[in-house]
Amino acid sequence: MTSLTVCRLIQGDGVAFRSIRLDALERAPDVFGTTLEAESVHSADAFEMRLKDQCVFGAFLGRKIVGMAGFERQREPKFKHKGFLCGMYVRETARNAGIGRALVEAVLEQARSEVVLVTLAVVAGNASAITLYKSCGFRQYGLEERALCVDGHYIAEALMVCDLDQGMR
Repeated sequence: MTSLTVCRLIQGDGVAFRSIRLDALERAPDVFGTTLEAESVHSADAFEMRLKDQCVFGAFLGRKIVGMAGFERQREPKFKHKGFLCGMYVRETARNAGIGRALVEAVLEQARSEVVLVTLAVVAGNASAITLYKSCGFRQYGLEERALCVDGHYIAEALMVCDLDQGMR
């Protein structure tokens, strides 16, 4: 059995990042804020440049990337205590094997050194993702109606938060 490795993607991982990102946008177009058409015009070099400024984790089975998750920290002074888990995706062939959990845990580990809250938005009908996030310490605090508009149809997103401080303040 091939072992799972989760690591932060770095410059040099542009081809892998582009591959997983385009797969995500093709297979799950209703859950991302951008489209396959908008992203597919960018080269592997452009994806590599993104990794210079973005925190993206990749999950690998052997040398094949099978999942990704991003972490963004808020920049403004009054919001810099918060971060955002984004761009979460696991290839269909690799689901239900703990890969999603490993990616969320990698993001939360990174976040612990930078913020006290991690938020995320997930399509409200994605029960398996919501269950995963809850099992990793997230709780739902709201619902954004009409968060996404895909082909004229609106999709609601569940808003979730994980308090890394655990109420210590």
